[in-house]
Amino acid sequence: MNKFILEHSPLVMALVDLRFTTIPKKKIEQGLEDFKSSLFDLGLSIFHESELNQVEAQPTTEGHLEFKTHKNQRFDFLSLQRNKSVILTTESLCFRTTDYKHFDEFKDFWTLIIEAFFNSFPQAKNAGMRRMGLRYTDVFLPQQDEQYTDYISEEWISHTHRASQLSTLNTFRQQRQTDHGIIRVELEERLPDNGTIELFPRDIQDPPPVSVSVNIKDIWKTASPSKYALLDVDHSWLPNEKEVMGLSIETINKSLQLLHGDSADIFWGILSAHAEKVWNKREIGEVL
Repeated sequence: MNKFILEHSPLVMALVDLRFTTIPKKKIEQGLEDFKSSLFDLGLSIFHESELNQVEAQPTTEGHLEFKTHKNQRFDFLSLQRNKSVILTTESLCFRTTDYKHFDEFKDFWTLIIEAFFNSFPQAKNAGMRRMGLRYTDVFLPQQDEQYTDYISEEWISHTHRASQLSTLNTFRQQRQTDHGIIRVELEERLPDNGTIELFPRDIQDPPPVSVSVNIKDIWKTASPSKYALLDVDHSWLPNEKEVMGLSIETINKSLQLLHGDSADIFWGILSAHAEKVWNKREIGEVL
């Protein structure tokens, strides 16, 4: 199968999010220093520890909702450039990067993280997978005399909509079942706020101690948008009631590979021919 990339990629961030049944806090404490050391060797040398307060609502026998607060530790590991980040809790492991060239490189680095995870917390193999998610965020920033809709295929936005300066997209959402999970696609129109371009979905904006940074790409510096758009593609696998999958490097990476296939098809299907030309679509391995 041919693999393609965009030389001037619109990608802001890619993340993989693994959820699992609770690993006892004692087990995390026992392996944390080893995990910290392994991630330091991978260049994730900034460490931050914080406490999460999660509120859970459960119905009572009287028909009311009972609210309970659960506390959990969150451990963040970031690169010095703040373009890579790993988040660990007793129930999850997440890898985020704004330094994304292509999927194979992303998957290889994730595999190193997973190997460090199992080496540091060997008892994690007794946990079960609760969710596996792969998420991509891209920004559609038009150049002068362009609209962001010029970068979107007519299968997603009609020619009439594209031709009208007054048309507005606001937010387009689609969710559907795939062979490997559920995929959510959100295309959100945004306006610059006093010249500021917000590049992250609102639900994954972390505070400065643990936030990731984006290197401003050259093609973004020449953009002059009155409107722009964020594309957010989130593909997740969830087990059914009879399916309990144990944690292992093989099962985790197999799920990631399957999730990526549908996500890539969605992305390439959204792009117009204009986008592929301006952003220079090319086959991986092609001589420039």
